[in-house]
Amino acid sequence: MGNAGDTHCRQCGEGVETVRHILSQCRPKGFNLYMERHARALLAVYYDLCKHYGFEVTPRWWGLETLPVRENHRAKILWDVPIPTDGDIVARRPDVFLQDKMNRHLYLIEMAVAWDSIQEERRAEKQSKYKELCADLRRQFHGYHMNVVPVVIGG
Repeated sequence: MGNAGDTHCRQCGEGVETVRHILSQCRPKGFNLYMERHARALLAVYYDLCKHYGFEVTPRWWGLETLPVRENHRAKILWDVPIPTDGDIVARRPDVFLQDKMNRHLYLIEMAVAWDSIQEERRAEKQSKYKELCADLRRQFHGYHMNVVPVVIGG
């Protein structure tokens, strides 16, 4: 911590310098740590999806290259790509978009790394964030089922 009695974060000067603050709230330090954990955890999910839908994968999940678009006759997987919409929708870039062509199902997969005490809050945020996009996609993909899948892990 800073000077004796000063509990402010030495990196950002905001908030109390705690493990929780540094790992999940501190902009200079925590944001990079958060994004690294987010990307690595999401890559494991992406790897499993690619493998399940018959895309060529590496022997280990951490060696897989993320491509903006992977598509075959079974599925289309988008990694961090804005979804084209009919309307003016702000939240239209989920972490992963999956179109399961065989089962006519769409999935918006959103990863969050959250402190244990706010995991449910993050799940709810992810669900509500994409309501407009879901409505738009239901119009675009008539007959498809739609799910937002919040993947929230401890931070």
